[in-house]
Amino acid sequence: MCGRFTLKTPLGTWLFKIFGEEFPLELPPVIPRYNIAPTQNVLVVSRDVGSSLRVSAVRWGLVPSWASQIPKGPPIINARSETIETKPSFRDSFQCNRCIVLADGYYEWQVVGNRNKRPFWIHRSDEQPFLMAGLLSENRRLLASQTVYSTAIVTKPSLGELAKVHDRMPLILANSNHLLQWLSNDRLSTASFFDLCQEDLAGYLKLRPVSNRVGKVTTDDPSCLIPISILHQRTLDIEEPVVVDILAKNPEQPVPDTGKTPNPSQK
Repeated sequence: MCGRFTLKTPLGTWLFKIFGEEFPLELPPVIPRYNIAPTQNVLVVSRDVGSSLRVSAVRWGLVPSWASQIPKGPPIINARSETIETKPSFRDSFQCNRCIVLADGYYEWQVVGNRNKRPFWIHRSDEQPFLMAGLLSENRRLLASQTVYSTAIVTKPSLGELAKVHDRMPLILANSNHLLQWLSNDRLSTASFFDLCQEDLAGYLKLRPVSNRVGKVTTDDPSCLIPISILHQRTLDIEEPVVVDILAKNPEQPVPDTGKTPNPSQK
């Protein structure tokens, strides 16, 4: 799974370098984030009905477009690749509302012993941003006064060294052709999606053991990324993030915004 991630890199020109085209609207500012947690706003890239790219701030924790209330249980932050085409919560977004979640690293917890967990920050060797496949939902039934825009990160079975830490990882799109396919407004075939999931990321991502401080939602500063020697790290009995779902607690409270309010076009 992917339960916490980082985006400390300003958007700048790297978006153009990756996507090869201009964004028609002003980009929202990026406040460096070192410990992004579920139900907080995250930055996503998607296409409008005219196929132009846009960057929006949306809720991390998918609320299906047809839902009249927040799904019970933990926020839907991940969508498993194995069931994405058939599960009701995901299938509509998979076919017509795909997006990219921007990140420059994510955290994963390795089980040590019976219950203890050791956190790792997983990132590119140059610490530059990468692109996680996501699903975008536009819900107009939950709140009478506004549309709730939300996302979930697509995950797949981990490979190589990453599998030693956790059995799931985000679906990262490092291949330009795969990126274009995912962001297309066209329907995505099962065969094409299978090819995306098989992309070889050997050597693309690195593992860095970090402090247990990242287990606290309120800790969001550069200290989260300080390398910690596994031999000297004190492993605490601490679980992955458990956060209050703001919408579930108070459905009439507006979705918090970071930067500009998202305004995706109707699809």
